[in-house]
Amino acid sequence: MKNMNTKRGQVTIFIILALALIAIIALFFMYPQIKGVGGIDAIQNPKVYLEKCLEPSLTKLITQLSANGGDIVPQGFLEYNGQKIKYLCYTSEYYKTCTVQQPLIKDHFDDVITSEIKNSVQNCMTNLIAEYESKGWSVSSGESKVSAEIVPNYVDIRIDSPMTLTKDTSRTIKTFDLSFMSNMYEILYIATSIVEFESKLGDAETTAYLNYYPNVRIKKNQLSDGSVIYNIENVITEESFTFASRSLPWPPGYGGE
Repeated sequence: MKNMNTKRGQVTIFIILALALIAIIALFFMYPQIKGVGGIDAIQNPKVYLEKCLEPSLTKLITQLSANGGDIVPQGFLEYNGQKIKYLCYTSEYYKTCTVQQPLIKDHFDDVITSEIKNSVQNCMTNLIAEYESKGWSVSSGESKVSAEIVPNYVDIRIDSPMTLTKDTSRTIKTFDLSFMSNMYEILYIATSIVEFESKLGDAETTAYLNYYPNVRIKKNQLSDGSVIYNIENVITEESFTFASRSLPWPPGYGGE
């Protein structure tokens, strides 16, 4: 009986060792050799490599755009605490509703991202090509074309950059479709709705939005000249969007002041 228990114990140990070995081998294939951007093997995962390469630049760009109404250098703005905040709706006249200054807020945001992210995309593509060439691949590539679009839960970036890779055999990659998690679509939708309300009825009532968007916080800062600074923030992701409006302003000394 003792010998049988000993043999069973030995078999159990062998089974555990075998399972551990299988797990190690599986991890080796699931997570390729550590290199490249953020530990990503560019050869095995070029899409993920590009996403990791581009993410810091995209995050910085969106933060900058979001702080002043969707432009790098805003035109038609108020300056508050050293920050230039773009008017998305504005009137210079008392008792008048504002005129929308930036139609299609999300589309404009898409266009600015597309324009401003091009240099970063080119740098990441250059690094990707260098990774291939360092492993003996011959790379023939053309000019990269970039387009960005904010969609629900993501920012999508499409890179049209035909690349022919040759090493023993040849293969061609025409497009990279990259996705980055973001709640900017929801935030910009709310901003568009507020601007629409301001242009038609004046001061927007923001509490209603909180019933539909529990993760969103909206701050209103009403200034003495009748301008209002809106800040819309997702409290989970901490993404935000700030803009100004001036609608149905009252002269000093009126309107309950």
